Amino acid sequence: MEHEEIVKKIDEQAIKIDAIYKSVDAGKNWTKVENGLPSGEGIGRMGLAISDNNPEVMYVLVDNRTQDESGNVVGGELFRSNNSGETWVKMEKGLPKEMGKMAITVSRANSEKVYALIESDFTKEAGGMYVSENAGKTWSHATSDHRIIGRAWYYIEVFADPVEENTVYVLGAAGLKSADGGKAWTNLSGTHGDYHQLWI
Repeated sequence: MEHEEIVKKIDEQAIKIDAIYKSVDAGKNWTKVENGLPSGEGIGRMGLAISDNNPEVMYVLVDNRTQDESGNVVGGELFRSNNSGETWVKMEKGLPKEMGKMAITVSRANSEKVYALIESDFTKEAGGMYVSENAGKTWSHATSDHRIIGRAWYYIEVFADPVEENTVYVLGAAGLKSADGGKAWTNLSGTHGDYHQLWI
C-alpha cells in the first residue's frame, strides 16, 4: 500500500471518532453518549474527566481547534454532566469565547475544584489556567502565563494533586507546578523538556 493511501485511511478512521461512548457492563457493550454533546463528522478531540468522589459528575472537552478569518483559535467547548453522562450542559460563565486545545482535571482533594487549561487568543491574554470552585458552574482566570500553553499546537496536559487542592501540574514543552491554585508557576526539574505524563 502506498504511503498516501495509508495516510488517507488513517485520516478517514480518525474522522469517525466523533463521540464519547459509555459502558455499564464492564466494557462488553457500549452506547454513544449524546444528549447535549456535539457529534458527527468534523468533531475534534474529545477529553473526559470524572470526579473521583462523585463519579456521576463528569466533564467533557471538545477542542475542534479551527481558526476564524482573523486567525483566532475557535471551536472548543466544555460540558458538564451531573448524571453519569445521561445529559450534558455547556459551561460558559467565566470562560473565554475562543477556545482551542484544552485539558481538564478534577481535584481529588476537593471535587468542587476543577482546573481547565485552555488555549485562546494570545493578543487578548485570554488563554491559560481557568479554575472553578463550584464544580464548573462558574470559572475564574488564574493566569495567562504563556509557558503553560506554549505547546498547545502539539499537546498540553493538566493534573490536579491528589492531596493538596491548590497544587496543580502542567505538562508541555516544560513541566510546571503551581501551589497557589494556578496563579504562579515554577519549573519541575528533569532530564530534558517535552513532558507527556506525570506520576504523582
